Formats: sequence, C-alpha cells, structure tokens
Amino acid sequence: MHITIVGASDTYALGFASWAVAAGHQVTIVGPSRGQAEAFAKKINAARATGPHDPIVDNVIFLAIPYNCVLDARDFYGSQLDRKIVVDLTTPINPGTFERIHTEAGSVAQEITRARPGARVVKAFNPRFIGTLGAEQGSTQHTRDLAGDDV
Repeated sequence: MHITIVGASDTYALGFASWAVAAGHQVTIVGPSRGQAEAFAKKINAARATGPHDPIVDNVIFLAIPYNCVLDARDFYGSQLDRKIVVDLTTPINPGTFERIHTEAGSVAQEITRARPGARVVKAFNPRFIGTLGAEQGSTQHTRDLAGDDV
C-alpha cells in the first residue's frame, strides 16, 4: 500500500513509520521541511520525502503529529484530505502536564471530520501500542483497534 505519514519529528512518528516500511508499505514522509523529511526518511528507508507544501498524492494519510498540530494540519491540507482515508494516530494530551485534553467534538477524529466531512477519518494505533509494533514485524497476524463510520 502507498501511504503518506505526516510527521517527522518525534519517536512515535519514527516508530510508526519504521513499522510501516518493515511491513512492506511504500511510505512517503511529510516533514516540517523537505530537509527534515529527507533525514527522517533516510533513517527508515522510506520511499519518498516531501515538504509540507508538496501535494499529498497517496490515498491513505496517517497523522503522526502531536495533538496541538493536528487541527493546523487539517486546515493546512484542506481539500487535499477529501476522499482520502485520514488515520488519526494522536492522543490529545497536554505536553506539559501529560493530562488528557477533552476535545470539544469528543475525539480528535471527530474534530477532523467536522471540518473535513469529505475525508474518510479513522482513529487507530494509539501511541501506547507503538512499542509492540516492532515486536510483531515477523508476524502475519496483526490486531489493532480501529474506529470510524465509513466501511
């Protein structure tokens, strides 16, 4: 599968992207700059690296960015998210206190859907599971919880 991962800045994004490449996916990394994306992509042997102003060409987009950046990314990419599967990987926490943030819509995925009703939004892969992804790379059985309203 060809997927785009928006986020090239933390260990969670690195863990998820490493798993995706090891699982055989063709991965495009979008970073805050093309240079940062290229350095990140080189660490994991990703297929491609782009900057934030390049168009998103893949039909599946994973948001591997902190909660406080998700809504900005949603607004920045706007209609590019329409008709694409947008996978929310975030858990809304306050980075200073690590306390959960209760979103107005109920979840981050619902906040994305409110503003981008044309996107096919899925909530998946909470960060607490990222440590187990590497251990499962040799396995053909992967079980993950997903939530969405589009079959």
